Amino acid sequence: MSGTDPFSPEQLLLQRRFVGALARRLVADAAQVDDVAQETWLELLTTKSRPRARSAGADDGALPRSWLRRVVRNVVLQLGRAEGRRAAREAVVGRAAEARAPATDQIVEQLELQRRLIERALALPPIYREIVLLHFYEELTVAQAAARLGIPFETARTRLRRALEELRANWNGELGGERAGLLALAQLAPLSKVATWGAWIAMAKGSKVAIAAAVVVVAAGGWWLWSDSRALHGTAPAATALVAPAGAEAADANAPLAAARVNEPAPALAPPTTPASVDGFGSVRVHVTWLTADSKSTPISNVPVRVFSEERPPTFVDAVDGMTDGHGDFFADHVPSGSVIATAAGFTAFTGSSDHPRIFERECARRIVVHANETTDVALSVYKDTEIDGVVFDPKGAPVAGATIWISSGAGGWPSLGEEFGKSDAFGHFHLPVVERIHFISAYAPWFAPSPALSLSSRETTDGRLAIELQLLDEGGCIRGRVVDRSARSVGHAFVYASGPWANPRVLRKGTTGAHPPARTARTHDDGTFEIEGAPVGEVHLVVRARDHAPAWERFTSTARSLKEFDLTLRKGGTLEGTLETGGGEPLPGIEVRVAPVQKLPEPRIEVLTAFTRTDGDGHFAVEHLMAVPLEATVDAGEFGTAKLAFTLADGETREWSPELSRGLEIRGRVVDEDGAAFPRWKVEARFEKRESGEKLPAAVATASDGRFTIPRCVDRPYEVRVFEPTEDRRNIAFSSIVLHGVKAGGEEIEIRVPANRRASSFVAGRVVDADGRPLPRVSLSLFDGGSNDIGFNAGGEAGFRLGPFPPGDYHLRLWLEGLPELELGTRTLAVGQTLDLGTLTMARPGFVEVRATRADGSPLEDGDVSIWNEARDNSEDIGLIGDLFRSAPLAPGRYQLCGGTKMASTWIPFEIVGGQTTQLALTVAPGAIRSFRLLTATGAPPLQPVEVALSDATGHVLWTHTWPRYPKGPYVVNQRFARGRFTISFTAADGAKGEATFEVEDLVDTKDAVDVTMK
Repeated sequence: MSGTDPFSPEQLLLQRRFVGALARRLVADAAQVDDVAQETWLELLTTKSRPRARSAGADDGALPRSWLRRVVRNVVLQLGRAEGRRAAREAVVGRAAEARAPATDQIVEQLELQRRLIERALALPPIYREIVLLHFYEELTVAQAAARLGIPFETARTRLRRALEELRANWNGELGGERAGLLALAQLAPLSKVATWGAWIAMAKGSKVAIAAAVVVVAAGGWWLWSDSRALHGTAPAATALVAPAGAEAADANAPLAAARVNEPAPALAPPTTPASVDGFGSVRVHVTWLTADSKSTPISNVPVRVFSEERPPTFVDAVDGMTDGHGDFFADHVPSGSVIATAAGFTAFTGSSDHPRIFERECARRIVVHANETTDVALSVYKDTEIDGVVFDPKGAPVAGATIWISSGAGGWPSLGEEFGKSDAFGHFHLPVVERIHFISAYAPWFAPSPALSLSSRETTDGRLAIELQLLDEGGCIRGRVVDRSARSVGHAFVYASGPWANPRVLRKGTTGAHPPARTARTHDDGTFEIEGAPVGEVHLVVRARDHAPAWERFTSTARSLKEFDLTLRKGGTLEGTLETGGGEPLPGIEVRVAPVQKLPEPRIEVLTAFTRTDGDGHFAVEHLMAVPLEATVDAGEFGTAKLAFTLADGETREWSPELSRGLEIRGRVVDEDGAAFPRWKVEARFEKRESGEKLPAAVATASDGRFTIPRCVDRPYEVRVFEPTEDRRNIAFSSIVLHGVKAGGEEIEIRVPANRRASSFVAGRVVDADGRPLPRVSLSLFDGGSNDIGFNAGGEAGFRLGPFPPGDYHLRLWLEGLPELELGTRTLAVGQTLDLGTLTMARPGFVEVRATRADGSPLEDGDVSIWNEARDNSEDIGLIGDLFRSAPLAPGRYQLCGGTKMASTWIPFEIVGGQTTQLALTVAPGAIRSFRLLTATGAPPLQPVEVALSDATGHVLWTHTWPRYPKGPYVVNQRFARGRFTISFTAADGAKGEATFEVEDLVDTKDAVDVTMK
């Protein structure tokens, strides 16, 4: 068999003469020949059951004709049956069979379809329209068009693909789906001679551009509805395959290139039998099926698949990701040879800690061996976890077609690295048949920054299905560049990472909240070019990593709809090598050595820039390809101790380091009961009394059979030591029984006595329902012990909950569920041996507030310009900018205050929330500066609280009034922001005492010194 699949759509379309000749032989009416051919091509373009290529030696031309012969005969039979039924119906109603529309009506309909499709083409963004015109109207190849525009070949190819993708999505959306779009395009085939209708288009539009657009839609119409993304690698035939005149041949590799189907499995395509020879890389063919009790044989399409090296960390540099096709297959090329992990549906492949992960091999995660220049097969099976039905919206709530769906690679924490899986369809929808719920999900689209990431695990499912809305809230920029090595040779398949500034959780439509948006990633093309549309804005970190090179790292500021271009050169970097041994000179194999920049960056950027390796059997290590920036090397050898080294290497420099392991200072002790009896298996942890950002705590330990413990790797700082009781299933209680403060490492052994009344013996019980009395299955009950532990427990279910045991004490309780307002239960005391029954707890039906805000100076609004406070003003509520409206998170019924937000002048507007309703408000905000007022009585004591505050302008007009909250202790200070101008602020205490101050704000500079106001 040759490297081309004879059953691929592009090869089948070359048999159009055969189909036409066969149709003419099978139908008596010549007028039906076109109908038969049209239905045959529709079957070709929409079927998911094309046969696969057979063994070598078969005639590539004969293979598809037997299948096409069956398809044509079936079409003829179906049309014959349909004609028979139609004739019978006409006979019943007495209508003549000749009742047919005049031919001119059909032409008018075709011309109307052309006009509508041309309008879609002309509406493309300029950077897409120009490549379309050059390629289709000027008949330039992609390479020639790229040269004309002065852009890299891969950039031109990407723009053309996205242009056709947008055309296809808009066309199918307008016509009502893919099949309707195909049928409409098929009607354009008889008018494929541009000369017969181009003049009409020109007169209608009066421009050469319109004619060019007409060429595009007729020539490319049928092609871009079924094309596979693999066509982008130069294997696609000419885009005129559907409507070209008889005898037209396939175009060269620079012919119009097609976009991938949006959110649909790609047609099955066998990999080349002879892969391109690439040293150190092979291919993997993954087949994914359902894992059920009775069968594993049902394949699944549209399932995320990830293939990555186990031997060449970090895994993301060479990871290959994608979606299974209609046969449940995914073909991964450019996979590093050696031990490789293949996973499906996002199911995790590892267990253990992040520092010491272990492969967790199971049906959905397999270890395989990949050989260079060979293809390895692996079968994966997944169980039904979570099915996702999603939709992507823009800031104004309109669906976004062609948005790329992103899923995080790891589990837990805020979203870090991830990969792209599928796209939204013409109506903004996407579907994933199965994904493990531990992940985050996001989306991005051209000129939109990535959407806030949503945690799948915190959302409610219905029969295993999860409805997701992803919202593109911010405009993005564009990053473009080329990556070369020191010899100016292009570096292909390099990993490109662009991350924006940290963002707080955002309020989304329907009151949900989204986490920090993920970074944007891409791969360089063979010519080293890359393009990231929808890049984050603000301070952006751009990192490029490729095998056998040190990372390239750029930091810059990006703005919305801006273009940043880079020429990046990867260098070999330096090397840190040495041998790791115990104090007795014994080698330590398998220990990880990590090297990262000294500059502190929030996760996961530090991981993107980290290099690491493990010691071999002789304890030797070599960390290669290190950047020429200040670096820190760390070694954690467990019980043998740790070591650190700060250093800087020049490009090409090698440094020797033999780490001297140190266990550091130790905290030693023993955990016993009141009578001195040992407590084995209790968890003991040490925390800093005051922890600085980024400081690493020593690992927790368990007590031995005699109750003793040793916590190594401590420093000369005060610690608090906490002990946690184990349960019968060997897990530890979530809250500590005893806390010792001011413990110094390196001292004598301490004894921690746990009295009986501090043993875990208390429980919390209850039942949670919604406003209609229905039980909530996934609601969380959060307990806060007043220290640093705030832990949530699942309190949902029909039967209610009983949580514990917990150590006796005071706990603050609150209920929360995504999409509903939190229910504060206050501080409750758990007595020894008590079960605190909370009864039936009802989560209120939420209300919302929408604020149409403007800035007084007309400048654009920003998230954070508006804030909401509850009536007691002891808690602010979440509100976020969506489009041109600020929308709140779900609010419990009650009274609230609307105010200007961060750096905005204070403006207090009271309003009320009613469950199930949305309150609409308007607010004008202006930048303001802080002014402070200290309220005192004649005796110097604070006034009787609460205090009513009123602000008036220079004319005496009252701008706002507000009740300032109670201060439990200390001086009573009122801090507010004020715009420029002259104001009088007055205060009235609870006992009637009054005071006021007149002041002027000339510049918007915060003043820290408070003005004393005496209340009389």
